[in-house]
Amino acid sequence: MLSSNEGSLLLAKARIFIAAIAASVCFNVCAQEKTIRLAMMEEVRTITDKPLATLRKVYANLGYELVVVPMPFARSMMAANNGDFDGEVARLPYIEESAKNLLRVPVAVNVTEYVPYILQGTSTDLSSWDKINASGLSIGARRGAQLTESSVRQDRLRLVNSYDSLLAMLLLHRIDVAIAPKGQLEEYYLNVHESNKPDISKIQVLPVFASMPVYHYLHKKNAALVPMVEREIKRINSGQSELVEGSKVQKTQSSKTQ
Repeated sequence: MLSSNEGSLLLAKARIFIAAIAASVCFNVCAQEKTIRLAMMEEVRTITDKPLATLRKVYANLGYELVVVPMPFARSMMAANNGDFDGEVARLPYIEESAKNLLRVPVAVNVTEYVPYILQGTSTDLSSWDKINASGLSIGARRGAQLTESSVRQDRLRLVNSYDSLLAMLLLHRIDVAIAPKGQLEEYYLNVHESNKPDISKIQVLPVFASMPVYHYLHKKNAALVPMVEREIKRINSGQSELVEGSKVQKTQSSKTQ
């Protein structure tokens, strides 16, 4: 039989053990609550790189750990819309028609600029959607690029599943024009192994002719976060603008003193 002192000691140890377990559970739960998991389309770095850099600062400032999972183009939107993730890093606003569970954070985190890629010798004006449609040329684009799909005449449009296929179609003269976000085909080319790189010396990149804002999206379960993330993005963007303006002033002042 335990003495009163031994009983008190065991009771104290039991209380300490229970408190430690409770603290551990609380720590794990709190850590989970302070983590944001975002899906990100892995094929279009020209769209996602800048927003991702901004969002890392945004969520760190709000006290969240940001976990990003790159996924194929369509699957990332589906997973985010289904609630498998807290949201998606960046998307063009046309997804809102089909992804009803995703809420737009109403401040742009990037701008996607579209350019025509042609082979040298293709002589025509491709400075607008109307002129592209009136050109009579065959147009290629990546499947899922809804701005292009909705803007180009369907009888002139050829869709492919990847940017490497789009580049190959252009080089093989199976299309006359490839439309893609500015820099996207160049990024693909840089990532191709040297032994497999095609000859792109005959490809010409024409000026930007269309653009669309890019937004960060959160699943509706995180609706309370939307205004906080919006304010933080605006604050960060404002700070970047001030830095740019400050550098301009410094350059102006230094040029005057020279």
